[in-house]
Amino acid sequence: MGDMHPYYLQTLRGLVLLSEEIPSDQTLLMRMAEYSGRFPEDVPKKYRDSFAYLVGRYLYSSGEYEKALELLKFVQPGSKYYLPARYISGVTHVGNYDGKAAVAAFKDVLRPLTQKLEEGDLNVEERALLEQTWLGMARVFYSTGEYNKSLKYYGLIPRKSPSWPLALFESSWAY
Repeated sequence: MGDMHPYYLQTLRGLVLLSEEIPSDQTLLMRMAEYSGRFPEDVPKKYRDSFAYLVGRYLYSSGEYEKALELLKFVQPGSKYYLPARYISGVTHVGNYDGKAAVAAFKDVLRPLTQKLEEGDLNVEERALLEQTWLGMARVFYSTGEYNKSLKYYGLIPRKSPSWPLALFESSWAY
């Protein structure tokens, strides 16, 4: 019945809780996206980061780049969603042909993950995000004609990584 129904806002809390259990369910994310116009006011504070990240990621996948960026910028540093949100923001900026903003977003991901790498403290998910961010940086620099910078980032992908064959192939174009 839409936002006129007395349980409309209460349903949002249930949707967010469900999304924590099944974060990739597109139907669920589509329903959550219906509430994006009421963000952040009507989204409980403790769910704002997860809502902004999940709905922002969904909107990105739907091609609604500007709406995605609006939500993703609300994810707070220190949240478990912050680095993935910054990565998706970088990719979204690439989709908008805004290389400068993409690099800035990717650097927000690289700083803490590079430090954790140097300390030997990366978990598997963080390692995958780091490698995807290196690929993102390499692609941005390739697209702007900065081939040496592009090669630098492609060269960071280790041979044992599942991303290495792709990095090797893509770097051949920069050469």
